[in-house]
Parts: sequence; C-alpha cells; structure tokens
Amino acid sequence: MRELQTPRARRQKANVGAGGIIDVAERLFAGHGFDAVSLRQIAIEAGLSNPFSVQYHFGDRDGLVRAIYAARLPNIDHDRAAMIAALESSGAPITVAQLLDCLCRPFLHDHRGFSQFLGRVLRSPEQRAIRAEFDHLTPASDAIYRRIMLLLPHLPQDIINFRITAANLIVLDMLATPNLIAPESLAIADAEQLYTAGLAAGVGCIEGPLTAL
Repeated sequence: MRELQTPRARRQKANVGAGGIIDVAERLFAGHGFDAVSLRQIAIEAGLSNPFSVQYHFGDRDGLVRAIYAARLPNIDHDRAAMIAALESSGAPITVAQLLDCLCRPFLHDHRGFSQFLGRVLRSPEQRAIRAEFDHLTPASDAIYRRIMLLLPHLPQDIINFRITAANLIVLDMLATPNLIAPESLAIADAEQLYTAGLAAGVGCIEGPLTAL
C-alpha cells in the first residue's frame, strides 16, 4: 500500500491524546477512504512518538471508527434536537424540506470534516452497519426519519430510506467537494448558497414521484 504523503511538519514527534487521534483519523478517512488508511499512517500523521499508540487507544481500525461516532454523533444530534424543538414551538406544519434541513444543517459550519467522513460511510455497506450500532446516540435523528416517513405515506419504507440516504449524500457532497458536483453557476457561491442548492436537490430526491423502473 502506498503511504499517504505527510508534510514534514506533521512528522514531528508529539504526544497527542485520543481526541487528537480521532481528529486526524476522521480527516484521513474522509479524504482517502477507510481501506486506504492504515493505523500506522494515522500515527505518523498525528506525530505520535509511539507508532502503536493508535492500537493502544482503539484496538483496530473499526474501533477507531466507532470512537469517531461516539465523539461526534451526540453533538450533532443535540443540534438536530434543538432545530426540531424550534420548529415545533412555531406551531406551523413541518415540511420535508425543514426536516431534511434539520438532518443536514449541523454539517454546514461546525461539523464539515465529519460531513465528508459520513459521505464515505453512506457509500459503504460495511461502514453503514457499524454506524447502525450507534443509533442509540441519535434519537433526534431517528425521530426526523420517522417524521419524513409520515409525510410520505404513499411511498414504501425502503424507498423512503433509500431516498433520504441519497438526499443526504447530495448535501454532504455539496459541502465536502462542491467543485466536483456544483453547477458552474455556483462555482463562486458561498457555503450557504451551496448548501441551499444541495438541500433543494435533496428535497426533490425525497419527494419525487414513484415511477416504475
């Protein structure tokens, strides 16, 4: 396996804790994929004085991935719960667009790195299975999924799940790699404009008519 090219400054030896390892691993997994990154490469990138520190803290790569979820998901779910509470306090009917916004907006500013990481997860059945182990950390997120389903009773549940996953990918990709998928007219748009465009496309994906293949 070809090693990732690591800037010399990052190769300086240091003693970072588990949180620092999680930050580096999230960035490398997001940028290169799960299979392309070894624990040794993470240790080098983190500047660890002991190359076995990652194994000491997390055991193996899946253990490190699980630690990333444990560190990130509660904060994201807290943000989603706050958004839902604000919508409910208005007393107005809540739309699919607003629910998808609750799912995705936390990635716009505070969790941009995790958005690219999660995009990798959604493309991998193996990684989606690991993510499912942490559903108990995201009750607000699960409630949003259920509310979307209630608004689309004419669609089978598996179709809605597929469409929500696809919609999430549209928004996450727009935030993480806008140059790859954004139309030329949005090339110089700011993050909020890119997010709004991705959200509109995601809503269209969820609410579109059910047609035979």
